[in-house]
Amino acid sequence: MLFTACLQEVFRSLEWEQLGIRVNGEYLSNLRFADDIALLSNSGDELQLMITELDKESRKVGLKINLQKTKVMYNNLGKEQRFEIGNSALQVVKDYVYLGQVITAEPNHEIEVTRRIRMGWSTFGKHSQIMTGRLPLSLKRKVYNSCILPVLSYGAETWRLTKRVQLKVRTMMRAMERKMVGVTLRDKKRADWIRNQTGG
Repeated sequence: MLFTACLQEVFRSLEWEQLGIRVNGEYLSNLRFADDIALLSNSGDELQLMITELDKESRKVGLKINLQKTKVMYNNLGKEQRFEIGNSALQVVKDYVYLGQVITAEPNHEIEVTRRIRMGWSTFGKHSQIMTGRLPLSLKRKVYNSCILPVLSYGAETWRLTKRVQLKVRTMMRAMERKMVGVTLRDKKRADWIRNQTGG
């Protein structure tokens, strides 16, 4: 609570009313969630100014920006330049995990979908004794719905659901359901039969 109050005071002291990107006629200079902060800017020079001012005001209240966690990302309109805090250069990246989701310079939800599928399989593997064991399918479905599906679908409301993305997710779900039932592709069981067995 104290940290949040200090950070709020830092941003109150910054005069950024005319900095950032314009959204519906108003400037948006930052997005904040606890200590995760994203600065938004129209130019590299403006961003460097914002970084410098944020660092200066933060130090006044005893806060320090973590150089290892601070990254810079720009789209194809941005020109390559050096960004720094003090004399330390900040890493420029093409993608970054922010609040649990991959943010990319260009809008490409497939990177996040692929990552979520990988994480879904990892969670499935952690529960493999239940998911592939000789236990009631009703129990497997409960584990699937409470442990695996939330990992897979985190942030899905922001995805662009192209046919390709839908196919990727559906393919993964069918593969998990086959493992839950104990059949393989060679068994030639129809998807609706498998769904009926798992209660999905």
